[in-house]
Amino acid sequence: MNRTWEFTDLEFVVLWERYIDDHIPKPLTFTSRTPLLDDYEREKFEAWERLQATAPTWLRTALEVLARPQILVKVLGWYDRNTEDPQRWIRARVACSGNHGYILTQRPGETIRHSGGYKITECGPRSLGEAIVKTLPKVEAGRFGDIPIVTSAADVLEQIHSSGSMVLESGGESAVHRSNRFFDTAATRTGVIILHQGQSKFGPRGILEQILIWRDLPDDGRYVIELGSAPTAIGIGTRRLAAKLDMMIEDMLERVENHWESSA
Repeated sequence: MNRTWEFTDLEFVVLWERYIDDHIPKPLTFTSRTPLLDDYEREKFEAWERLQATAPTWLRTALEVLARPQILVKVLGWYDRNTEDPQRWIRARVACSGNHGYILTQRPGETIRHSGGYKITECGPRSLGEAIVKTLPKVEAGRFGDIPIVTSAADVLEQIHSSGSMVLESGGESAVHRSNRFFDTAATRTGVIILHQGQSKFGPRGILEQILIWRDLPDDGRYVIELGSAPTAIGIGTRRLAAKLDMMIEDMLERVENHWESSA
């Protein structure tokens, strides 16, 4: 059974500062409700006194992995029509290193800058995909299959002169029209999943990053766009998305562990 621990927002900040000696990590947020600094410092000290007696010993390892992982995944979600609605926001930080894997989620607070608390869950380092997908709403795969993303005149010209995908497709609908219809439909939730190599011997220039944008469309389902030279919105369900994330994480872990970057 995977171990879990729940914190108030202040308790998490205190443990992070004590064990990691840094501000809380992205994409999490924290805003104190205590207006005076002296009162805030006193509250933190009192929280630390309590935590020394109650916090399990494995939490320190969990926080260290979340702070300095081999592979880091940041999960965000929001509502396009009201990005200030805290209840629609999703924030999670997922990390693995060696035999350890953890997911850190934030509960919504009264504003998007406040937190209602945090939860750490231990999970296997080779099966993070399922844990990541569980942070998202339960939504079926989009019903319209793969939708080419056309974002500029340059994209249109490239499609005309290369694959010919601007020719009318099934149902007499062009790729441009399908792309426009996809983005004109107001999503019930939109978000991003950012996979990030935690470290590289080449420094920042050697860090590999991969980004997935996800959109949940009403009366339709979930689509994921992997950013690249020819982005396509792919209708994708829970199981397939988890498998895709596991594959991406595994590839990134192999890159780190086998030093693929040494030949870069």
